[in-house]
Amino acid sequence: MVAWLGWQPVFERLGSLSILAADPLHDTRWRMTAAVLRMWASAPFFGYGFGAVQHAFPLFQNPVRQVGRFVHGHNDYAQLLAEGGLFGLAAFGFVFALFGTALWRGYRKSSRESQLFVIGLMVGIVSIVLHSAVDFSLRRPANALLLIFMAALALAVTRRNDKDQDYTYNSRTSPRVRAAALLGLAGLALLTLMQTRELRGELAFARFIQWQQIASGGASTNILIEAAGLGSEEADCMIRGRLMNPDAQMDVVVGTLKNVGRLDIPPDLRIRLAAQAEQAALLSAAAAPTDYEYWLWLSRALRVNGHHEAEELAIAQTAKLAPPGTRME
Repeated sequence: MVAWLGWQPVFERLGSLSILAADPLHDTRWRMTAAVLRMWASAPFFGYGFGAVQHAFPLFQNPVRQVGRFVHGHNDYAQLLAEGGLFGLAAFGFVFALFGTALWRGYRKSSRESQLFVIGLMVGIVSIVLHSAVDFSLRRPANALLLIFMAALALAVTRRNDKDQDYTYNSRTSPRVRAAALLGLAGLALLTLMQTRELRGELAFARFIQWQQIASGGASTNILIEAAGLGSEEADCMIRGRLMNPDAQMDVVVGTLKNVGRLDIPPDLRIRLAAQAEQAALLSAAAAPTDYEYWLWLSRALRVNGHHEAEELAIAQTAKLAPPGTRME
């Protein structure tokens, strides 16, 4: 790592550790964890819902730590409590207990070589588990996938060496397993049918991002107008489908308002984009009503469309929800 990064970043990081050692509670992560736990205390049983930290956290954010927008809690376990409550923690603990029980049962019956191999895997698992206490390690797909891979490999090794297991291949599947598999497939198909509108909206959002990138890439005027128009059609699909993904709708607001300010886009298209920005901002504020940034962007969209009375109401709601000391620009 030193050869790759160089000495300077390493020494700078070591210097920051000395400051942390002198005052451990001064670190942003500990203050963040304390704020997330306060968030959990206000809804201890069921939490705020998974994925809600970035939207509800500003209500509990420490005014001293106004250094930007926090998307995760920098402590996976505190965030699990805040989003899932005690019931979510209990479900996580139940799965962890099942894994630990199965692993220990197979470990005791494994060979010495297999036990050493499992110990090596557990070192990696414990490292990720400990790291999750001071960062959002498991929120990164690569880390989560690595954890699942190591856990599955550890179980596979212990079961393969379990002398009480019969590994004779049997092509016959029990009726209960077949019934459970069919029931799972039927449930998955039903869930897919129920989420058809959301799926269409997410696909439209992906296409909107593509056209927005083309429009923002310094293209010629003709390509800019075409990309803005096609992006507007995708945004309209998201709005008509009432996609309740506040982050996606907010990207529409930001992208369309950026295009509204471009004078080389025809006036009729700019008027349509401004109206779409207001509609998308309304949807994002409705989907995440505790997030002050969405109300702030709603006020901007209302201002562009000349709805000044509604803009004042949105600004008042922004000030009510924003952490103390937040700059409204």
